This record gives sequence, C-alpha cells and structure tokens, in this order.
Amino acid sequence: MLNARSLHDSRWHDHLRSTPPPPSIADTFTRRRARRSHPHRTWDVAIIGLGPAGLAALLGIIRHARRPLSLLVVDPADRPGGDAYRRARPEHLLNARAASMSVDPEDPDSFSHWLGRRERRPAQEVADSYARRDHYGEYLDDMRMLAISLANDSGHLIFRVRQGTVDIAEADGKWELHFDHGEARLAQHVVLATGPRSRRDWNAGADPARAAASPWELDYEEAVRRHGTGSALIAGGGLSGVDAVLSLAAAGWTGTITVASAQGALPARHGAMPPAATVAPRAALAAGSARTLLRDIRRALESDVIAGRDWRTRVQLLREDLPVLWPRLSPAERRRLLRHAAGLWNRHRHRMAPVAAARIEDLVRSGQLRVEPWRVTAVAAGPGPLAIRVRDRGGEHRTVEADVFIAAPGLDLAAGRDPLVGRLLTRGLVAASATGLGLGVEAVGTAVSRRRHGCSLHAIGAPLVGERLESTAVLELVAQARLAARELAALLGQSRLAGVPAGRAEPLFSTD
Repeated sequence: MLNARSLHDSRWHDHLRSTPPPPSIADTFTRRRARRSHPHRTWDVAIIGLGPAGLAALLGIIRHARRPLSLLVVDPADRPGGDAYRRARPEHLLNARAASMSVDPEDPDSFSHWLGRRERRPAQEVADSYARRDHYGEYLDDMRMLAISLANDSGHLIFRVRQGTVDIAEADGKWELHFDHGEARLAQHVVLATGPRSRRDWNAGADPARAAASPWELDYEEAVRRHGTGSALIAGGGLSGVDAVLSLAAAGWTGTITVASAQGALPARHGAMPPAATVAPRAALAAGSARTLLRDIRRALESDVIAGRDWRTRVQLLREDLPVLWPRLSPAERRRLLRHAAGLWNRHRHRMAPVAAARIEDLVRSGQLRVEPWRVTAVAAGPGPLAIRVRDRGGEHRTVEADVFIAAPGLDLAAGRDPLVGRLLTRGLVAASATGLGLGVEAVGTAVSRRRHGCSLHAIGAPLVGERLESTAVLELVAQARLAARELAALLGQSRLAGVPAGRAEPLFSTD
C-alpha cells in the first residue's frame, strides 16, 4: 500500500476550499496537459463516474496500489455527486448518520471529522447527526482534492475527462472508451461507478414553476409566488418525494400538498441508536425460499415487539446479513421476494432523518399534507390547472387537478435501461443479473467481465443491485470499492506504469 493517509491528517485538509494550487503547479498542469492526455496512451484503470462510488473506487485504488498507476477518471459534471448533492437545498438532509457516510475505504471517520471541522464541533458529537446534503456535496469535492494529494505523493498519474461515456468496446486486449464528444481512450481495466438513474416517466413541460420532472428542477420560490395557496401533487412517496414536500413548505407554500405513493405511506423515520442492553439477538434466518425468509423475519420482529426492542435494530441486523442470505436464494425466489416485499423493505430501510420526519408529521397533523395510495399515469397541461391521471390500489382511474406537479420517481435499476450498460449487454460483453436488475457478477468480487487478454470490467453500486440487493448506500459502495481496489492491485501487480517509462511517473491531475 502506498502512503495511505486519512483526510484529517492530510496537509490539504485545512486549505482544500480556501487555498488555490501554487502557481508553479498550475503552470505545470498547463505545460504538460497535451502530453499527458495523449489519446494513444493505455491507462491502467479507467473509472467511469465521480459520485460517491467513483470517489470511493479512486481512493481505494490509490491506497491499495502496489506501484504508481495511470488513472483515467470520466465524468461530465463539474463537481462530484449527483443532483441530490449538487442541487440540494438547505432543508434536504442525508438519510444516514454522518458516521456511516465516509467515502474513504480506509478511513471510516473521514466525514465525521470533516463535518466536525466545518461546524467547529468534536467529531464524536456530529457522528450521529444528519448533515445537510449540500454540505455532503462539499465533502465529496474535498475528497476529490484529497485523492489528488495522495496521488501526487504516491507517484500516480490521474487525468480527468469531463465528458459522458457512451460506449465501451474491446480493442486488442484492452477496453476502448468512447465519449459523447467523439473522442476515445484505451484502458486495461475499467470500473463502472455510474450511480443509480432515476426514472423519468413524465414530460414536465416548459414551465419550471408549474411542473418538474424531478424535485431538483422546480423553481420553488416562483411556484409559491404564483400558486402558493393552490394545490400541489407530488408523484412518488420515497425520500425524493419527502424532499419535494420539505422544499415547498420551506419556500412558503400554504396550499394543500398531496403525495401519490404506491405504498400509501411515506418512508419510516430514523430513531435514536438503541442502548446496548436492548440490542436484538441475531435471528437464525433460513433462506431456502422467499416465503421461509419472510416468515423468519416476521417472527424475529414479533419477538422484538414482545421484548420492547426497536424494530430498526432488526432491520440493521438484516441488512448486515443480506450479503450471505441473498445469494442463497434461487433467481426465481429473489424475483418473488422483490415483487412482494421490495416496497415494504425500502420504506423501512431507507428512512427519514428525525428532523425531516418531524416536519412531515407537523404538515400531516395540520391537514396541509396528505398521502394517497395512487400511481400517476399521465399529466396533461392546459390553460387552467394540470389534469393528472391516477390509478388507485383497486385499479380504478380518476383525474385530479393540481396547480403544481413534481415528479419524484424512484430509481430505475432494470438491466439495460442505462444506455451504456445496454450496449455492453447487446454485444455480450456483460450479462444481466438473473433478477433482471443490474448485471451478473462473480460470486465473490466486483468483476462483471474478464477477457482473455487480462483486461477486466468491474462494477460498483447500482449495477450490482440484482446480485447484492443492498448496493446503493454509501456503506455498501465503500465495501465494494475496497474489494475492487484489492482485486485491481493484484491484477496490476508490479509492472511499470502503463505508457510512462519506469521512474518517470507524472503525479498530476488535469481535465479535458
């Protein structure tokens, strides 16, 4: 392992956001940019995506590498993370405690330390808090800078391409990455860390104060100014729907808010950490069939209720057991479990921060917010209110009117919906998971494709949902990134830096 350091020990930490690189370094970037980005270079590893999964992979590879590497990072965004972080509003909170949000595979406390420094509080004090998501976006950007620092110290070469990846093909024992501006790069190994995609089921139209295809696209202040005493309908009862409700309320909306949720309920709320004396014993769960597994879980929950234990502890224990339980189920049983229990699991697994839940409960008690067991099937705009077609649990259709519509769709995890993954599937370079969600993967590891010339394709996060079930939270992303980094360190071995003569590694970072 090369020169691994934690964020709070790094000399970059105190000045990441306040001090620009020295002029000499900036000049070096400019002077060597053309040579470093030569299109015929073969990069040791290409990482596609620079969200939490991509950052975890980058840090893991840097920390576990046995020699200096050339690393290509591909992401079109200016800052790490998706819209949930880059476009978050102050009322949007993380749905996990700070202690579980570090993206550094070798420093599980990095976010707690970062947040403590930002808020001028001890790290131990903020570890159980639910931070603002825009602050987490800042943390991700600082972790990008930490990766640069560690790479420079260890002799790695990092080059960033600010474009989208549209295709990956085999080319003489290597992977050829094609970008949306027509350029291409070669890499020996590739890590897919593209993150989950949200479904986009409705065309919101051209008025951002009236309808939006996601909670991040509505102009809330203008919507309140024009329609604030009217009615709003939010399609989606998950955490994104909660964000939309909180943003309307924070902007001053005084009219009614209706959430159309297929489950007829919003996510459960986080509770306090259970005292050690009430921690639930681990249940002996059988995983022969979906029915047997659900029966055992129900019995364990019933015993928790009788003993006065918090059900959230049982959910956490089950989450920890899933890597063992899930592979024991046949593909047919996995599909059956997803069909019948996925909604219930998501509601209790992906919970609201206590502060957010308290605000939601206030809105429900006041009568301003209500939740209906509907699915939105169509949205039509006219000169008056929006006409929104919904279907209830009984299959009956009706039309409701609203002045403002916000789509808050869930994640689209079906294999092939991502255009890049779809092209890989079409050419047989990867295989879909038997569940229909994401990609198939080795029983142990993150490789989704190994080719005869030694090049490999790895996946982290959303592409592994079908094989791991829990594969989108930061804890799981970091564990997978650590595993991928170790696999790649073993594959790359001790040979010299690809494309650079021995002893002449260029520890620099730049962008296209």
